[in-house]
Amino acid sequence: MGLLNKQLLRRWRVELLCALGVWALLSVLALYIYSTGLLMPHGDAIGAYLGYDNYYRFTTRGGAWDVSHPLITPLYLINRVLLVPLLGEGGALIGILLASALLMAIAVAGCCGYLRRVVQLDTGRSLLLSGLLLSTFTVMTLSFTVESYPLSMALLVLSLLCLSSQLKQEKRLSGWQVTLWSLLLGGVTLTNFAKPLSLLLLSKEASLWQRVRKALLPTLLLLALVVAVGCFYQQRGASQGAEEPMLTAQVNDLLRFQTRSADLVPDFFGHPLLISDLEMRELHGETVLRPTPYDCWAMELLPWGVVLLLLSMIWVGRRDPLVWAIPLYLAVDVAVHLIGGYGLDEAVIFGGHWVFLVPMALGWLYHVLPKQAYRYMDLALLLLSIYMCTHNLSVILLHIK
Repeated sequence: MGLLNKQLLRRWRVELLCALGVWALLSVLALYIYSTGLLMPHGDAIGAYLGYDNYYRFTTRGGAWDVSHPLITPLYLINRVLLVPLLGEGGALIGILLASALLMAIAVAGCCGYLRRVVQLDTGRSLLLSGLLLSTFTVMTLSFTVESYPLSMALLVLSLLCLSSQLKQEKRLSGWQVTLWSLLLGGVTLTNFAKPLSLLLLSKEASLWQRVRKALLPTLLLLALVVAVGCFYQQRGASQGAEEPMLTAQVNDLLRFQTRSADLVPDFFGHPLLISDLEMRELHGETVLRPTPYDCWAMELLPWGVVLLLLSMIWVGRRDPLVWAIPLYLAVDVAVHLIGGYGLDEAVIFGGHWVFLVPMALGWLYHVLPKQAYRYMDLALLLLSIYMCTHNLSVILLHIK
């Protein structure tokens, strides 16, 4: 066992050191945000940043008050039953913020692992692209966000790393891996359940029935989980004298967030990576921070460049079908938000579901570029990372009240 542990440490030491370093950096940011009192409720006021569900809601409403995040319910119970009695409200919040920062560190390190193991980039370029992910507005903000998004992002990156590695080695996916990742992702955010299932399209199965069979078990298990959590909330709402049944409230919430954005591409593909600026805005009965339109032509090019990069993975995938995992994961978000129109007036908060695909796609792009262009691309990505980090961090800190 000791030899096995040493081999694992040696194999994953780069990712481990990356995770520890990123966790230290993001923990400092999260604890500073905590010190401002921004995230703690004052009377009936809700402490929040960008209007994410926050500590106030997490401690009083059971996390997400719906069946869209069924696995958040036990986390809520752990917080109320264990952390708060032991540490108090402030101590529990610090613990959750450190956990959020750790999840973001796992996501960044997982991205590095994907680039090294699946894309087979060298360590230096893998760390460079992981640094680009770290510099995004989404990763910085989720490090101090008490919501489902940090957990979703970490699990999404790990699922892509594990499933892509299995496809690379065995050309097919095992049923238990698909079931595990589908349940974990769907349990945190219901729509992400479809992402691991989509990779069955890349799995070399003996027949169509094999694919259907592997998708059927996680679907039934998740349905049972949703029903169980729905019954819990239904009974809790009835005992607390809720004005409307939980299912009715859930449907009304879905309809309330069916919106369209005037700046669709910048809102969805731009601000989660590079924020413009933030302004106070009334939204769904709350005063929240939301991005302002880009006021610089160079910034306006970024979201369109991201769209072209992600679309190019369809073409790059002709050489290696593993690349198609990136557009398959993205297709779920496109269907929910861009086609379904869900939550587009707050598209910036959904970046945790897809921003990690950008450095992964850039990693695959290295394989189709001539080697003479590598140094120029390295320099461009380094300068972009420095600019994004400086700009995003300054905007975050500027709007702390």
